[in-house]
Amino acid sequence: AYPRSAQSGFQKPRGRRRRRHDGAKRRSTLVSSSGAATGGRCARLAPVRTQAKFFYIFIAKRFDWGRIVGHTVSVRLRNGVFASFQMPRPSQTDEKRKNLLPIVARAFAELGYRRATTAELAQRCKVRENILYRLWPNKKAMFIASIDYVYEQAAGTWRKILRETDDNVDAAVRLLTHEAEHYGESGLHRIIFAGLSETDEPEIRDALRKMYGRFHRFIRDQIRAHRRGGRTNGLPDETVSAWAIVGLGNAANIGRELGLLTGPARKRMFREAGRLLLDGQSG
Repeated sequence: AYPRSAQSGFQKPRGRRRRRHDGAKRRSTLVSSSGAATGGRCARLAPVRTQAKFFYIFIAKRFDWGRIVGHTVSVRLRNGVFASFQMPRPSQTDEKRKNLLPIVARAFAELGYRRATTAELAQRCKVRENILYRLWPNKKAMFIASIDYVYEQAAGTWRKILRETDDNVDAAVRLLTHEAEHYGESGLHRIIFAGLSETDEPEIRDALRKMYGRFHRFIRDQIRAHRRGGRTNGLPDETVSAWAIVGLGNAANIGRELGLLTGPARKRMFREAGRLLLDGQSG
């Protein structure tokens, strides 16, 4: 029998040894109670739950029994020797950065790049300024992370819509309908507008190029899938159509910010012009 603690534990490995993707067998080094290093050939990757988080550790095939206390893994080999090693701890820095980034992005959207001081960002995040500097090297890095956040938020919403099944409505049409109703509501497009005035900074310019490129590729792939098997005569190339839809989104946001387009007018423009670019039909 192989004991298993209430919190987590080990099971006897079964089957053949697993290999890494490159085909090479990985070895783990264990330290016995006497301090001597003990080589163990790793058999498989098993999930271990500690403090409500899932970690993955390699279990050597010669392990006869094991348990976890905190982040320390203790095992007993078949020859009776005890060994222990430390599991990698989760990165608190990454978790903190992930939690604070939406607040930082919202501040840049409201204040712009120049007016958003690190003192203001820290106040909104309810942390000291030095905490922000532990997460990002400077304000420019915070702004670039916010530009990436704009895409991730939009793409996350789009992927959720694509996972929803509707046999009667094509995926690209569902996305277009959603954007016609909700485009620009988050206000994060203001980060992009603020960044366009800072393109003299190479890092910000590169971040914007990367973001627009990711938007373009996502839209282009949806247009390509929508047009597959259908008539494309008279339609612009899918690459050109994707850039035109990106421009359509920018025009809708300019109309929103300057009061040039009412809400219904923006929705109609997005629906009708977007559908023409998608498949030549009127929305």
